[in-house]
Amino acid sequence: MALKIEGGQARTEVELEERYGLTVDELRDLSPEERELLFQMLWDAEEADQEVIGAREYDREMVDMEQFLDDEYYLGNIGKTLYPCWRDDLIELFSGDYHEAIISGAIGIGKNTFASIAVCRMVYEMSCLADPQAMFGLEKGSEIAFCCISVNEKLAKHAVFGGIKTKIMSSRYFMEQFPYKPTLTELRFPNNIWIAASSSSMSSALSLNTFGGILDEVNFMPMTPPRVQKIRHGAKRRERASHAETLYNMVLRRMKSRYNRAGKVPGVLLLISSKSHTDSFTEKRIRAAQDNQNVFVREYALWDAKPRKLFAVDTFDVFVGNERIQSRMVDNDQQRNELEQAIEHDADYADCQITAVPMDFKADFISDLDSALQDLAGIATVSISPFIQRREDVYEAIDATRDHPMETESWNPRTPAKILWHKLTRQYKVRDNNGFTSEFEGPIVNPGKLRHVHIDTSLNHDCTGFCISHIDGYTKVQRRDSEGNAHLEDAPVIYVDFMLRIIPPPGEDIIMADIRTLLYSFMDHGYQFALVTTDGYQSVEMRQYIEMQRGIETSLQSVDKTEDPYIVLRSAIYERRISYYHYEPYLHEVQRLIHDKVKGKIDHPEAGSKDVSDALAGSVFTLVDRGSTLPVPMRLGISEYNQEESPDAWLKRDLGIGEDKRKHEIDGASDLLFPIVG
Repeated sequence: MALKIEGGQARTEVELEERYGLTVDELRDLSPEERELLFQMLWDAEEADQEVIGAREYDREMVDMEQFLDDEYYLGNIGKTLYPCWRDDLIELFSGDYHEAIISGAIGIGKNTFASIAVCRMVYEMSCLADPQAMFGLEKGSEIAFCCISVNEKLAKHAVFGGIKTKIMSSRYFMEQFPYKPTLTELRFPNNIWIAASSSSMSSALSLNTFGGILDEVNFMPMTPPRVQKIRHGAKRRERASHAETLYNMVLRRMKSRYNRAGKVPGVLLLISSKSHTDSFTEKRIRAAQDNQNVFVREYALWDAKPRKLFAVDTFDVFVGNERIQSRMVDNDQQRNELEQAIEHDADYADCQITAVPMDFKADFISDLDSALQDLAGIATVSISPFIQRREDVYEAIDATRDHPMETESWNPRTPAKILWHKLTRQYKVRDNNGFTSEFEGPIVNPGKLRHVHIDTSLNHDCTGFCISHIDGYTKVQRRDSEGNAHLEDAPVIYVDFMLRIIPPPGEDIIMADIRTLLYSFMDHGYQFALVTTDGYQSVEMRQYIEMQRGIETSLQSVDKTEDPYIVLRSAIYERRISYYHYEPYLHEVQRLIHDKVKGKIDHPEAGSKDVSDALAGSVFTLVDRGSTLPVPMRLGISEYNQEESPDAWLKRDLGIGEDKRKHEIDGASDLLFPIVG
């Protein structure tokens, strides 16, 4: 908001007595008309004095926001490229008494551009003051800071601070009238005015006399550790707050404690973030600020912020649900009418809505409705929801020609387990340069490709998940960048070789040596592994044994510490880039997964499990994350194999394996009977 020299307090008899030496008795002797005339004369005189004082406090005349945006002298050509909605909003923001601005909505709508211009404007207004420190009652020479804080140092420097720095450096006004000294994380102006960049984990910026600034991507800042809160009857409750809330309170307290005048804060704190869930920080702040006239709120869909002519005229409807009712596409007019009636008359639908979306984005909404609502429509989704909403796609990934290659669905390592190797492997002949041939056993599908296995180990008599998979090829999929623009990208196609739930013996935990035996049996039957990953439970010793005994690289991969492994698995399912067989333990688990967006965790329902789905998510994520860096396989005894050619080319040339032979099963292939491991 623009800096203003405010007038006095309310017109009270007590104040007039204090300010002008008038007694209450003298005032009471005046008639009402005389008293009102005296009030007006005194206040007119004081306002005139304030204008003179204000003129002395400014070094130069301040231009309004319209000129600041349009005149190339101040912001270069920014006014020519700024979306019209943001131009109007900036003018409104700096003409009102706002000390906080919440800017949210879709990705790629210009939220950071808006915020960076707002900070430039605040610095410009500060540059017009003759003595800013004296103006705000600060010690002479003390700093006045504008903070730019984001989730990490890189974003703070480039996305937030970088946008401000670019605009300042393109401004003739700042070069000529208010020159600055730039560094990687600061801009320092005359009168000890600073703009400082910082990550949310750093506290250095919070020690400054913060006048205003930006908290960027506040919905994606980490949660603080749980704190215990006492409630009635001696009970205790553990609560978690977002780091954004802690930063917000700290920065706003500094702004109020240093610059508050007669209940008004002259600077603006901007909270910037894309949409997340309904319990995210910006959603809580928007609800809390509904009746607060000092808080400025804007949230736009991608097609509302950008010029509408950029998008298709035709639209489709999306029903946005709530905690009780799931969001979904609206298929026809009858369904729309029924939903409209429900929204109007049914209390369960009171906070639901129907939104029209340009046809450009229909594929995005079909692919992932929740993410499209957040990223494109700028609408927060429920905080807890089913993780897999398109359950039919889970079944679309099933290869009906395959089944579980064991006689039992699950395996207790204290009982014999029969793997049907004829469903997994076959015999191959290899000819070397001297014409000699040899035989080896290998996978029926893609025998020349390296596999990856992820093991979801367990404690406290829980089950263990075991999954083997590999990259079968690549396909083109549509992606959107941070600006919402569509592009094609190569994404791996995942072939799941094997899934297994390993159940503990009654009253015991699973012994890691039993799992190693299972892994080694696949190696003995020709499976080659580039990498073995495990989660953190009891897995360090097992990884050490695997590396020492079989020379396979191992790594720690947690599925619970981040949502990424499951996000990658869901994308592969929705985009038809994964193939597996019908395995009931996995199908039961994956369809019941819950997405808790407050905790940032994919979880199972109460009394449920996710051991096999964890193993699959860990395997798929590692393949996607490291697939391009896996080593090229070299089978011992194959002298004609050229490492520079693709494994498929080698198979077709040397082994005669084509697409029509990949699923061939060898008659009389033996089964393996696992002994009981003592």
